[in-house]
Amino acid sequence: MRLARLCLPIAIVVAAGCAEGRRGHRETGRDAGPPPTDAGGRTDSGSGTDAGGRTDAGPGTDAGGGTDAGGGTDSGPSCPTGQMYCDGACRDVSLDPAHCGDCVTACDTGEVCSAGACMLSCSGGTTACGGRCVDTNTDEMNCGGCGTTCEVDETCSSGTCAPLCAGGTTWCSGACVDTDTDEAHCGSCTTTCSGSETCVSGICTAPSANGCADGTVEVTWSSTVHGCRGPSSDWGHYADNIATYCASGWTMAGASIVNSVLTGSGYTDDVRYAFDGDGCDGHDYFVTRYDSYSQSRPSCGWSTSHHWSYASTMRGGLAHGIVCRRIP
Repeated sequence: MRLARLCLPIAIVVAAGCAEGRRGHRETGRDAGPPPTDAGGRTDSGSGTDAGGRTDAGPGTDAGGGTDAGGGTDSGPSCPTGQMYCDGACRDVSLDPAHCGDCVTACDTGEVCSAGACMLSCSGGTTACGGRCVDTNTDEMNCGGCGTTCEVDETCSSGTCAPLCAGGTTWCSGACVDTDTDEAHCGSCTTTCSGSETCVSGICTAPSANGCADGTVEVTWSSTVHGCRGPSSDWGHYADNIATYCASGWTMAGASIVNSVLTGSGYTDDVRYAFDGDGCDGHDYFVTRYDSYSQSRPSCGWSTSHHWSYASTMRGGLAHGIVCRRIP
């Protein structure tokens, strides 16, 4: 009897424990069910993706892929070469004292921005204008001096505002010239070639000792008068293509060669080299040759010679080359 009364409370405790376990099991089953769904049919997956395929990429990145890089720099629009987009505008960071070298470096009072570095003074022949180191020979905002601005249809050339020239030419001495070939303005407006020099690619160049462009001298009448072979053509062809056959610093010889080199009886080859007759007796071009008879042209000041001939047309007859003379 005593044993029955002792076991009754124990049975009640065990039963209560079992019932609580069943209730816990039922609650766990409800949590493991499908995730909640809102009225629009979107499901919270728990991984940052909604049912529409949109993903929360995390802080700092928007859906368009744009990223705030920080550091105060706005990538902005594309700027010309040598400039950066800073504070809403393209800046020349090689000159701008407020953005010297980059968008965030400002020079101190009294300093200038030279080649992207804050300095106490300008270098390389540049001039300080408003805290910028500029070349007043070419700067269109400070042409010849600080504050002198060229018009929109002008450029700054040698410190002077001048009209814009076409075709790669440069404004020099009141005209547009090609500084690659102009002996009076070779390479720049202020460089003049001397004597027999020619301007080649903007460099004053002494003439070659060889008068023929291909390097082959067929006849040497003197150190400054050479015969250069070419195709069989009319005399005018050589006059139209002097640079093709005569070397740089040489040109088609003129009538003066008749009295200076086309003399005597030493030239017996009948190869004809065209030269400029300077309009002698109404003829533009002549050729060298050897004739058994001699002739002269007193009206042109030509002495008697066996070594020249002319054609009945203005452009002449057959020629095999050109007489090239070194430019004095």
